[in-house]
Amino acid sequence: MPDDLAGIFEALRDAALTLQQGRGVGCDFSTLRPAGLQGQRIGGIASGPVSFTGLWDSMCATLLATGVRRGAMMGTLRCGHPAIEAFIDASATRRGCATSTSRRWSRTTSCRRWRRMDLGIWCFRSSRWRLADAAGVATRTLDAVIDLSRFPLPAQAEHARGSRRIGLGITGLADALILLGLRYDSPAAREQAAEAMRTVCHAAYRASIALASEKGPFSYLVRDAYLAAPFMRRRPADIRAGIASGGIRNSHPTAIALNPGSTPCRCALSVAIRAAVRATGAKPGRGFLRASR
Repeated sequence: MPDDLAGIFEALRDAALTLQQGRGVGCDFSTLRPAGLQGQRIGGIASGPVSFTGLWDSMCATLLATGVRRGAMMGTLRCGHPAIEAFIDASATRRGCATSTSRRWSRTTSCRRWRRMDLGIWCFRSSRWRLADAAGVATRTLDAVIDLSRFPLPAQAEHARGSRRIGLGITGLADALILLGLRYDSPAAREQAAEAMRTVCHAAYRASIALASEKGPFSYLVRDAYLAAPFMRRRPADIRAGIASGGIRNSHPTAIALNPGSTPCRCALSVAIRAAVRATGAKPGRGFLRASR
């Protein structure tokens, strides 16, 4: 987002048009200067990124009042930004605020405050081969959705089809752990989470590599730079070799969302990867709980 008033309101306009059609939108406020700094053009005093998140919040509330189909919205701020603590406090009352963290920042007081508000790791319980098979099918399906989708703005269509992000993820973490009799933050639960997500991740990447051989890699791919990323250097040798040979169809086959919207509520699942507040007396619901019994 440009650090000037015209650019900020242009981003707000684009977000409004996107939400109007029931699509999701994300905005990074990290580029905006902290509150109190003097403006370069007219000499005014910057109000800071947190003040502008209120515009997005009001815009979203206005569109919801019109009865349009609800889309997801998220605003982010880099953890090293001077406004980070004010942003964290604002996230308790404003829609879709999230924080971009680093390992060093994760040990700070600010992060501990945030984690008390929004807990989460990830897990899904299934046999490995069934989970891998499902991840492969989902990868192909989500890739096809990109070509079938109509995007509100031309720039969105260009980026979506150039990067082909799909972000395959999981939901119902707390329900899975409750059924397994595992405490959410226990070592056993973390081991199950790591194994499950590793299976999903590797299956999705292998399916995307196979798709690249059929339909071609995503057009934004710079192969050497992609393989040099720290995350990719930790992938299995066959995945790295496949990308080096034929590329990969999707820039980001997997992703983890703390709040995926209303789908878990319809299926009576815990929200995405968050912990359940209390399992005592919980009644079995639809979706994963019933299917797992």
